[in-house]
Amino acid sequence: MRFLGYTVGDDPARQTELGPDPDLPNFRRGDLMNPVGRPRAHRVGLGLAAFTAALLVVDGVSHVVNPAFVATTMTELGFAHSAAPVIGIIELCCVALYAFRRTAPLGAVLLTGYLGGAVAANLRVDKPLLSTVLFPIYVSLVLWVGVVLRRDDVRSVVASIVKADNSGAEMSASSTRMEQTA
Repeated sequence: MRFLGYTVGDDPARQTELGPDPDLPNFRRGDLMNPVGRPRAHRVGLGLAAFTAALLVVDGVSHVVNPAFVATTMTELGFAHSAAPVIGIIELCCVALYAFRRTAPLGAVLLTGYLGGAVAANLRVDKPLLSTVLFPIYVSLVLWVGVVLRRDDVRSVVASIVKADNSGAEMSASSTRMEQTA
């Protein structure tokens, strides 16, 4: 049986002489309810993803509710305060995509674009660089580290890109040496 995308039931390791233990849930190793079977990197990735999602949900809800400080900030950034609920709904939709394992990379790409817009808006009105303008970049980095740590397929893509970059650098270095010896 599948529950939230994870396999539940009929694990041979949980069998007794009389059949499965009826008092204990029968989750296979490494599933949602058994974090012991997961690698540490995956658990850290889940923690980073939960932290980032919670931060962005609070921000999105504050845009939807549109209290006075959000309206003031929107006007300060050059947006109509009536645009805040639309921006908040877009952000919450992107966070929802990021929260589900299957659509997490798509959600991360969309949230990166959303946060890039926040960088541009803050940069346009000369906000402080390290604390305000670059804060969305910090959030994007944590967001992507969370995706890379919790998704093996994304991790393998990143590893192949890094490997290709390193082999390209090695090839250019060896061609430079060959030219110098010639």
